[in-house]
Amino acid sequence: MNISLTLSQAIDGYLMHAAARHLSEDTIRDYSNTFRKFTSFFKTDPPLASIDHLQVESFLSQQDGVSNKTLLNYHIGLSALWTWAVKERIVSEHILRQVTRPKPEKMEIIPFTDLDIRAMASVLTRSRAYSRPGKRESQHTLRHPERNLAMFYLLLDTGIRNGELCNMTIRDCDVKNLRITVFGKGSKERTIPISHRTAQVVWRYLSKRPDARLDAPLIATEHNRPLDRHNVDHILARIGERAGVPNCHPHRFRHTFAILYLRNGGDPFTLQRILGHSTLTMVNRYLSIAQADLATAHRRASPVDNLRL
Repeated sequence: MNISLTLSQAIDGYLMHAAARHLSEDTIRDYSNTFRKFTSFFKTDPPLASIDHLQVESFLSQQDGVSNKTLLNYHIGLSALWTWAVKERIVSEHILRQVTRPKPEKMEIIPFTDLDIRAMASVLTRSRAYSRPGKRESQHTLRHPERNLAMFYLLLDTGIRNGELCNMTIRDCDVKNLRITVFGKGSKERTIPISHRTAQVVWRYLSKRPDARLDAPLIATEHNRPLDRHNVDHILARIGERAGVPNCHPHRFRHTFAILYLRNGGDPFTLQRILGHSTLTMVNRYLSIAQADLATAHRRASPVDNLRL
């Protein structure tokens, strides 16, 4: 056992191991963020083998202002480091198994309303109407209208995650056969159907990029570089601002797709496959919301109640 290997040295070794395993860039970025915070917790660079579970618990307890989901991500990252370190005989004990996993809060699921979706769709390509002194009310065309339309339709029509959208290449989008291929968590590949309308929007966007290679990013910058998650968050937030729709982010599109899919007759098992969930737990939450929506709609529209029979 190499008891002299320091925390920073072990982290360097693990990150090389993670890259060799072809973990996703998002996963490595999240792990690196965790390791950076954990390293700054110590005044020195201690031997990895000298760190105990009480220090890990202290580190987690001092992370003020972060959610339990973020704390769970820190736990997962450190656990991956120690799993590797035990296997490499750098440490003898997996101390993270003595640290209780933070339990993330159950976030309230609030999908977009039909009015929200239509409002956003109306500002994807053109600005809101504005007036200038002495001139008629006008609008102007926004930058990258075809790309933003394609992004909007793909998110709403498939419920894919932000990272999955960013990592797609042109090859992954088969508009002729109405399907896309994405690589989800754990690099698991799945194929998702798309509608004729979404295929048409994506085709029109790609027709503006005739020289793009098949391995080029599907959703790209003007220089044909891939967007990252923060770019997508920013673009969607701006769309929400123009439309007057708060909290416009990719995961809300995912929630909205799932609930509308069930409300429109889709079944939970195919939804699970489309979303890439390993269990039905999250799908059941969507199902309960969709069923509640249907019950409310029935109370409003019941022929018996409205006719007062």
